[in-house]
Amino acid sequence: MRTSAFHIVAMVLPAVAVIVMVARAGEGGGRAVFHHGAHLEEGLECQDCHDTAQQPPVLERETCTDCHDGGPPAYRLPASATRLPFTFQHIRHSNRFDCLECHGATVKEKQKAGEPVVEYRDCMACHKKQGAGVAGGRCVQCHGENKASKRPPDHRVAWLKRHGDESRWRSARRHGQSCSQCHRADTCRSCHRTRRPESHTALWRSRLHGQEAGWDRDACKTCHETGTCVQCHRTTKPQNHTGAWDSVHPLVARSVGNSSCRVCHTPQWCEACHEG
Repeated sequence: MRTSAFHIVAMVLPAVAVIVMVARAGEGGGRAVFHHGAHLEEGLECQDCHDTAQQPPVLERETCTDCHDGGPPAYRLPASATRLPFTFQHIRHSNRFDCLECHGATVKEKQKAGEPVVEYRDCMACHKKQGAGVAGGRCVQCHGENKASKRPPDHRVAWLKRHGDESRWRSARRHGQSCSQCHRADTCRSCHRTRRPESHTALWRSRLHGQEAGWDRDACKTCHETGTCVQCHRTTKPQNHTGAWDSVHPLVARSVGNSSCRVCHTPQWCEACHEG
């Protein structure tokens, strides 16, 4: 009897699952994850274990023996937050605020690996509430240096080819990754007035730009105003406005819902021609 591929997978899959589970269990070496909340429930405070006067606050392991005879049990740390790209003035904050105001996710075991302890927007909200707002663009106030004067690492290899696509989604990114933090709104225009985008070839000018404008008109508006289209096409007819255009233009107008036609033509234009 021949064994089908389905039966082979059915036999192998459970064994693979067991291997993965054993491997994951071995990652921690049998050690339990350190539980911050359990220590706080015993009446301990953050300062009992961490020296908050140091930068950053370090764990004073010798204090563990005050509760754990013979030393603490083996443990592994929970998910760690991302390291800040600047020297955070921790002592200035720990002297005024409760640790849980910023480290609540750590205590509740909800801190995600690689994510910041506190988001930039939360920092700004707290500063505003305390009347200690940070002026926009004052990178040096937090980072100790003007980050806007240095080219980011990802702005090197093939960046000129990639920056157009990336600028579309980076506009909604968080602090440190948004184009608007370093570049003004007119930066794109001032550059592309002298440096034409690579997509704007001769074929683009003669046949492709109209279709692209129909797909993503907002992208065109980065550099061009609506009047640019009208001014050009007063003397240069679109490629499809030749031959039998007079006969087929009603079909085209219906298929695009008149949205493309209205770039150049107003409803009165149609009425003036078709009157009577």
